[in-house]
Amino acid sequence: MKIERMLYIVNYLLENRRVKAKDLAQQLEVSLRTIYRDVEAIEKAGIPIITSQGMDGGISIMDGYKLNSSLLDVEDITNIITALKGLNSVSDDGKLNLLIDRLDTIKNSKVNSMVSDEIIIDLSPWDNRINISQNIDFIKASIKTGYTIEFEYASYSSRIMREVEPLCLVFKSRSWYLYAYCLVRNDFRLFKISRMKELRQTQKTFVKREFEHGWVEFDEKHRGESYKIIFVAQQSLEFVLWDIFDESKIKKLDDDKLEITFESPIDEQLYSFFLGFIDSVEVKEPVELKEGLLDRANRIARIYNTEMQ
Repeated sequence: MKIERMLYIVNYLLENRRVKAKDLAQQLEVSLRTIYRDVEAIEKAGIPIITSQGMDGGISIMDGYKLNSSLLDVEDITNIITALKGLNSVSDDGKLNLLIDRLDTIKNSKVNSMVSDEIIIDLSPWDNRINISQNIDFIKASIKTGYTIEFEYASYSSRIMREVEPLCLVFKSRSWYLYAYCLVRNDFRLFKISRMKELRQTQKTFVKREFEHGWVEFDEKHRGESYKIIFVAQQSLEFVLWDIFDESKIKKLDDDKLEITFESPIDEQLYSFFLGFIDSVEVKEPVELKEGLLDRANRIARIYNTEMQ
């Protein structure tokens, strides 16, 4: 987590006269390249960083420099604490707790009274599933120690054992994912943590592959070709559709119904989406999707017709 690393580096440099980049990389368990990027970002924030070469060289902060109130105001610190508390809602991390306490102390020293939280971020699921938090802590540890992990992964078409090099945890659209290099597919993949079962750390170590965190994509490239989907829904579903689609994709029709247009691959994930609405929606396009829904509806009817006979 970049902001946590940067705060650690600044705090470390203020308490220690000089440190070598490789020592920081070892302490934070990241690459040298990551340390240099973080140092560059700290410099851009206005903190005078000095780098020197040679046996006694390293990274340091200009003599006499102290953090002052102009660097981080109460709102800045509050925003950082809010983000860190969000991460802590799904992970029992002692270092994170310590950092939050330190920042709380700094914030409270800047004001005469406690500043109330304007935003609360809680990334834990509503049903408080323990396995999600346990899996997240397990994966974090594996990323730090550099061991591959194995797990059974469930998709719409199969359940398969995967061995991966874990790279980073990602939170996107109400779900946690692991971004990793899959040794089964020999490619980078995104795995939904709730579908990962029987996680196990192997005895195999790996060298972390370089990648840009901003590069992690959430497109549909692994789900196949996308189609233009058009369906009509009852007006009563408007509040549900707002949770799923951007307002620009929803059009009100003259008969008080709603027309939704979006693009998606046609797969079991999409069929499950429409079958969940029962008879409250009607697909208009494409024909392939309509035929697939009809086939599944007939299969469902056969199951219950057999039971009723």
